[in-house]
Amino acid sequence: MELADLKRRIKASQFQQFKPKSLFKIEDPITGRIVLVSPNRETRHAEIHREDVGTTRKREDCYYCSGKTPSTLFYVDNNKKLKFMEETRSMETALASLKGKDKSKVNTYYKMLENMPSHTFPKERWAARTFLNLVPSLTDDPELSLVISISPADHYRHMHQLPKRVLSAIVVSWQAIEKLASSNRLVAVPFINGGKRAGAGQSVSCFHSQVYITKTPLLYKQIARRRKKHGCGVCRILRSRSLTVYTNREFKVMAHPAPVRNHSLLIAPRQCVPQLETIDPDAFADALKVSLRAIKSLTGVVPGYNVAVRCGKSIGHIHAEFVPKTETNTPAGFEEATGLTLVTEPPLKVAKLLRKLLS
Repeated sequence: MELADLKRRIKASQFQQFKPKSLFKIEDPITGRIVLVSPNRETRHAEIHREDVGTTRKREDCYYCSGKTPSTLFYVDNNKKLKFMEETRSMETALASLKGKDKSKVNTYYKMLENMPSHTFPKERWAARTFLNLVPSLTDDPELSLVISISPADHYRHMHQLPKRVLSAIVVSWQAIEKLASSNRLVAVPFINGGKRAGAGQSVSCFHSQVYITKTPLLYKQIARRRKKHGCGVCRILRSRSLTVYTNREFKVMAHPAPVRNHSLLIAPRQCVPQLETIDPDAFADALKVSLRAIKSLTGVVPGYNVAVRCGKSIGHIHAEFVPKTETNTPAGFEEATGLTLVTEPPLKVAKLLRKLLS
């Protein structure tokens, strides 16, 4: 896939996004924390509500699996080959449906999606496809918010239930988006909000990933400074046998030595590499699936969870934090006041228990 072609397709598709002028960034004058303010995101369709946790969504009612999305930018086939989506029918359909409509209201864009299903899917079999987020969280060009959805055949499956080729296709998509970000001197931030429960923060319950392309986040700069001063923290963690939960040919799954929530895991390649393009998608996919399987074995259910992937030159060593969103240690007033994190499960105990459950 040529980056120039992808950039042209993104530019041609951006009119399909609802970009309200009310979206802006503010900086906390006390801590320096950056806050994104997006009042109109409250109006987006949300399936996840605490009172209906676990309710199965039919494939035809799923925005992603029924094709009610902005145009497909590219897709990954069942052989992990990344392919460019050259058709223009979905763009033409979107343009026609928006003609004469009020583009200041998000409902106009949701009505547009009703006309898209027969045009957004690739003609051949595919494992994952990437499109622009309808209601993006980022504001400044060339920052982007993208969604990666899975094939309708795998609708509503949990991550550990997905065929390896599907999860590998998501990693291949991350690799392509990272190249796009690097070409613009920006950072790709892939993540997964999963588990179909309110704590994870997703609005669509069918499994998917998102990637933000943005300027280097403050946390990444802090990691770079610490790495320069103290060496690679990820490598230091990977050397601990006591924290090791699982190992495959390229990746390790570790109990996080300083978790933000109970049972948090760290997933990282054994080699100290910064770019996603250097890793094997199958090995990463395997580590992700095992991580969720381990947590499910521990809790008895698939909890809400976040997978936050950090990559790029400022990070130095690719890694992902797998954070279960159980209610055993929900951050409270002390944590808010001090910035400290309080957990109740010692990481070494967590690692030992998870190793036993996986054996």
